[in-house]
Amino acid sequence: MKGKVLFHVLFWLAYWLAFAFINSRYDGDFQKYLVVEAMTLPFRIGAVYLSMFVLRKVKHQVGVAVALIGVIAIFGILYRCFKYFWLVPNYFPDSSIELWGYRGLYDILDIVMAVGVALSIWMYQHSQAQVHLTETLKSEKLAAELMALKNQIHPHFLFNTINNIYGLARQSSPNTAPATLKLSHLLRFVLYESQKERIALGTEWQIIKDYIELEKLRFEEGRLAINITKIVENEAFEMAPLLLLPLVENAFKHGASESISNATINININQSQQNLLFSVKNSKAPHGFSNVENGIGLSNLHRQLDLIYGHKATLKIDQNDKYFIATLNLHL
Repeated sequence: MKGKVLFHVLFWLAYWLAFAFINSRYDGDFQKYLVVEAMTLPFRIGAVYLSMFVLRKVKHQVGVAVALIGVIAIFGILYRCFKYFWLVPNYFPDSSIELWGYRGLYDILDIVMAVGVALSIWMYQHSQAQVHLTETLKSEKLAAELMALKNQIHPHFLFNTINNIYGLARQSSPNTAPATLKLSHLLRFVLYESQKERIALGTEWQIIKDYIELEKLRFEEGRLAINITKIVENEAFEMAPLLLLPLVENAFKHGASESISNATINININQSQQNLLFSVKNSKAPHGFSNVENGIGLSNLHRQLDLIYGHKATLKIDQNDKYFIATLNLHL
């Protein structure tokens, strides 16, 4: 509020000094024109702020035009009367002036100029404020939507993990304690790291390894083969969190978990410069189980990629009778 008041004061101060300087060039008496312009300034100020009021309150375009013309005409006439009855006789006694005549149009134009300049600045500021508000709302909506997407992923992921540990506990498996520890690491990632805007590729990869180890605990030896190919140039490569894990989770949920035996998961990660290629290929169940491409995990991942990276990211899904392949490309 204080900033707005200060801006208005500075605007009218500049307007006053500028016109006093311009008009003083006729006779060089700057002090006199400071007084003259100070006395005529209220007519301009009144016309400007009444015009702003009209723009705020009148919604119909024709009504706005008629009201603005009326405001300018009224203050123009008042301005002319003030000059005729007071200003010219007292400060320019050697000058002649008619109450009505073509020179009266100059006073109307004086009011028009003040209203035009002030409203142009005001409308520009208003449009910029609207742009800023729109961008702020867009940013807040984006943040809220991303958070909602992550909140959908996390329970889904944790639900599967807790089920795994429950199965181990029922079997009184010695792997229950290690699995619980890994789950605590995953929870820490979900609660803290995943809320960051960017994380290191190495951090995301470590979580993927923990997840794989946790999932492997519930598979009998020989039932699941996991092959990993990793070529990473920079472990500190920054990316949005939880972009790779859903693909690995999907491979376990819709691949290994549905297969009776000889399930395979091939994971390839290749990062160089500002590019990242990540693919997960998993075998499908013999009975022809088909992965649900639009399931909650992959659907949310598609949306996150679109919100965060736009055209810089692509997620390609391919499948045949034997394999399901998900490939993520980031070109930053």
